[in-house]
Amino acid sequence: MKTIKKILPFFAVIIFVACKKQAAVDAAFSQNEINTGSIAKVTAVASLVTTTENFETGTKAAYAAADVTLTTGVWNLNDALIGNTSSDKKNGAQSARVRNSGKLTMKFNLTNGAATVTVLHAKYGTDANSTWQLWYSTNSGSTYTQTGGTITTSSTTLTSTSFTVNISGTIRFEIRKTDGSSNRINFDDISITDFGSGGGGGGTGKKFLFDNTKAETAGNADWVIDQDASPQQIPTPAQSTVTASTAETYWTGAISSWGIALVKAGHTVETLPSTGSITYGNASNPQDLLTTMYLWWMNPISVSLLLKKQRY
Repeated sequence: MKTIKKILPFFAVIIFVACKKQAAVDAAFSQNEINTGSIAKVTAVASLVTTTENFETGTKAAYAAADVTLTTGVWNLNDALIGNTSSDKKNGAQSARVRNSGKLTMKFNLTNGAATVTVLHAKYGTDANSTWQLWYSTNSGSTYTQTGGTITTSSTTLTSTSFTVNISGTIRFEIRKTDGSSNRINFDDISITDFGSGGGGGGTGKKFLFDNTKAETAGNADWVIDQDASPQQIPTPAQSTVTASTAETYWTGAISSWGIALVKAGHTVETLPSTGSITYGNASNPQDLLTTMYLWWMNPISVSLLLKKQRY
């Protein structure tokens, strides 16, 4: 079944539903709603919010560690300041300037998680190259985890670097200069796009649920995004480690390429485990379709039906 891995991820939000699942589906939706795809509450895309810190407000002229109130909230600038000289690379009048092993740290949380983070960066003046990393915390700054790789700043003009995070819930970020040299880096326009309230999903605001409750792995079948011994709710390795260059074989299901492509596009994916259930409006089910999943009902009982986009 590995030959099926090339299925194109061109559908809206999809959950796999075989014909024999219809009794469970009918309990939540009318057949007409499934036929027309007019399940408004489920297919509505959550409004996305992007939080951008541009360093245009606030003043900090010294490198000593201190808190400063900026547009987005309070940040701690350690071995860093807000620069506005002709040697500071900036999109506007000001940008952050970091030296040695300095840090730019949010002192506040974003409550809707983060799908992507984009940072503008450049060398200060004629300084040599420097390196830095992006870290995040989901426990209000008690501990941090690195996301993405180590970035080298080598240009004297502002360059954009994006990170795919896809973390829900409370989150804050920290930029760390890692080379320890006296060379300085300017940072500007740090933009964070919500992952989405209620588990809505990042990028275009969608979350994809792949079903494993109706023998998707029986016999020679392998209709899952991540096989392992038995497909689990969250595929492994973690979605936060998927980058633009990640191979489609990173996960081991027959349709893993589909899952990887969705994550690269800024979405999030889960598997409904074999012990799970399809519900709509059941607050006790963490994978309930009303509160956590956007979907488009389809019947990919065979590859030909899937590629022809035929539905019930």
